[in-house]
Amino acid sequence: MKLNFKNKTTTYLVQRIIGGVATIVTTSICGFIAIRQHRQERKEQRKEKEKDYDLRNRKDVEREKMLRALDNPDLGADIKIANQQSFQQMLSRPMAKSSGWLVPWYAKKGQISGCVAAADTGKTILMTDCALAAANGTTPTFMPSGAPKADKMDVVYYLLEERAGEFRDRYGNGAIFPANFGWVPKGDLAIQTFDGLIADIEKRADGFNRDTAVFVDPLSRFKNWDLAKFLSAMEDVQDKCAAKGIIVSVLFSAHTEETKAWKPLTPDMVRGGDVVIQQVGALFALRLERGGNGFRFLQTLKVPKGEVEKGTVDVIRFESRKKNQPNSYTHLVYHCQKKESEALPLKTKAETKGEAPQAGGRGRLWTEKDTERLIELASTLETPDKDHIADMMGRTPNMVYKMARMNGIQLMSKPRGRKPKPDEQ
Repeated sequence: MKLNFKNKTTTYLVQRIIGGVATIVTTSICGFIAIRQHRQERKEQRKEKEKDYDLRNRKDVEREKMLRALDNPDLGADIKIANQQSFQQMLSRPMAKSSGWLVPWYAKKGQISGCVAAADTGKTILMTDCALAAANGTTPTFMPSGAPKADKMDVVYYLLEERAGEFRDRYGNGAIFPANFGWVPKGDLAIQTFDGLIADIEKRADGFNRDTAVFVDPLSRFKNWDLAKFLSAMEDVQDKCAAKGIIVSVLFSAHTEETKAWKPLTPDMVRGGDVVIQQVGALFALRLERGGNGFRFLQTLKVPKGEVEKGTVDVIRFESRKKNQPNSYTHLVYHCQKKESEALPLKTKAETKGEAPQAGGRGRLWTEKDTERLIELASTLETPDKDHIADMMGRTPNMVYKMARMNGIQLMSKPRGRKPKPDEQ
């Protein structure tokens, strides 16, 4: 606003007054908004406290009714208090015996377990392999020979991502799936929400008449998924079925965004100290191998209850379906086993940005043949330096130097010449 008075002093005073009024009005409005927000927060807090109070009050009322019924024979005629039992009597009672494996070495039967993986790592293929092994009572295809078998049980597989086209390519006409393997696509849920998923599982559990494994892939498909709520609901399902002598096992998958993916994951990096995740019976991760050669790592993040941590990872790879073989299907197969400290999963995009692609298969796994080749070169070369050998093997100098130290081979850390080429002699 431009004010033009003949007297400059008058103009200055009017401008100051207008500025002061504007400041007061602005401050008042901001204060009013802050007070209103504060009152709204207090109102919500009071509502939460009232809910908690009502819940506690209802529990107290129910407890009081129960105690009165127990004291009054007329009111408590339908309530029977069981006699105390001896240890032998307790063990003789019929109960669902939780023993055996859902996924050998990774998930126990009768527990709620989880598998975490980044996007596009092949977790659905892994979950399907686990479910097939449970339905057939066989060893999963990604396990080494001599590994334990999964306990045979009915399978209910919740497929929460649309993969009809991919599944035709992977499994053909589906002849490999037995009669006790049932699919529940997301579109078949009566209510396609997280709560609808829990309600569907609870409803189906009423009809379970044999030991059953419930696979949920992936649980994180729903935006409002709540792991604590899911665990609580599944425990209720297990308790209800255990009363009928039926064991219910649960395995869910969930997406995870890895940080520093080139290092072995630790349980704390995934759990983040969250008590809810610690309540899971077991937790393992499927991870990409560094170098992009199609290998995957299976790493245990939380061992199944009652088991000992092995400190190794299983290296697995894809075996594609052969269309000329009716029973062929895409699955994962065992490759080798490595120490967790030797596992080098794929780097994240941020870490590989600006790097030249590694040529000559430098990202592939180190094998026994590589060790034999290293020993041969170190013994035949006049000046066995790591850089020269790395070029000849198509490996990085650091990897060659590291493996040489592990095998007791002395290498020079700096190049000291090379053998002349034939045309230079």
